[in-house]
Amino acid sequence: MTGPSETGFLGHTAIVNRFRDCIGRGRLGSSYLFVGPPGVGKRTFALRLAQGLLCEKEEERGPVAPCQVCPTCAQVAAEAHPDVMVVARPRDRAFIPLELLIGDREHRASEGFCHWVAMTPFSGRFKVGVIDDADYLNPEGANCLLKTLEEPPSRSILILIATSEHRQLPTIRSRCQIIRFGGLSEVDLATLLLRHGHCADADQAHQAATAANGSLDTALHACDPDWSTMRDRVWQGLAGLPAARWDLVELIQQYLDASGSETSEKRHVMRTVLLWSIQYWRSALRFHEGSLPDDTPVPLAELLRRSASAAPGCDHLADCLERSLDGVAQVDNNVILAEFIDAWVDDLANARTGEG
Repeated sequence: MTGPSETGFLGHTAIVNRFRDCIGRGRLGSSYLFVGPPGVGKRTFALRLAQGLLCEKEEERGPVAPCQVCPTCAQVAAEAHPDVMVVARPRDRAFIPLELLIGDREHRASEGFCHWVAMTPFSGRFKVGVIDDADYLNPEGANCLLKTLEEPPSRSILILIATSEHRQLPTIRSRCQIIRFGGLSEVDLATLLLRHGHCADADQAHQAATAANGSLDTALHACDPDWSTMRDRVWQGLAGLPAARWDLVELIQQYLDASGSETSEKRHVMRTVLLWSIQYWRSALRFHEGSLPDDTPVPLAELLRRSASAAPGCDHLADCLERSLDGVAQVDNNVILAEFIDAWVDDLANARTGEG
């Protein structure tokens, strides 16, 4: 099995092995859709694959184990290689602008991503085009990609990165091989946090990794003491339902407002709140069954013990868990957040009283 010592890439061993096998057999596809939660390494793997295909030492190291030190690997990492292009949604735009894909009005079809892909590779090897934030392709932008996906140029590889395949047009999905990324292991997350200096010691890294639910983005947030404080306040609000209904709604809304004006960041924050809720209800179910795991965060374990006498039955706890799991899918599918928060907390409150 390919490990981090060979590829420099932690986690997703099955995916690494799949690409190694496909390339070795000469069966590398032309269009891929990478899907999975935010912060689990989809973009990193796309760039690592580009490095492997273009690496100056590829013959001795293999196509999924770039050296990461040759000039070509350095250019790819800096997104400055002429045969690698990454297109992403600008922070001030709701969608990926059409001009990034096909050029502005004065240069239609003679500039942009689709024009670039059609050109001969500068290196004579591969061109790798990455559409980050593919969730933010509007129908017009997605349709612009269809011809390129239908008739991909020789020696080109297109990678779309998204949180869910269901947020893409069916015509996009049908033209791509779908690669599903799961969460990173706690061990891999802790290793990454320590490797890049985000945590002072192994204990802090372990705690952040345990709270991250497989996401490096979430693990980075979890290194901030304010993050843990907000998580504990949300857990307290959940434990206080139904009486704490409106206080919890206000707390979550204030948390989203403090994240800035970017809708994508607000969705990320709301997703984090839902993951906290999922952790709370799962732990509550286990506590109800007398099997609370040893690695349960201390604040959560203490809260569950204090509120045990007021806890609802097992069925109601399961209803709250299911509603929170459904909430993640809703947030990923662009639900209106303000309306969602009210409805979600209301559903949890009703489940706690047996009215849901």
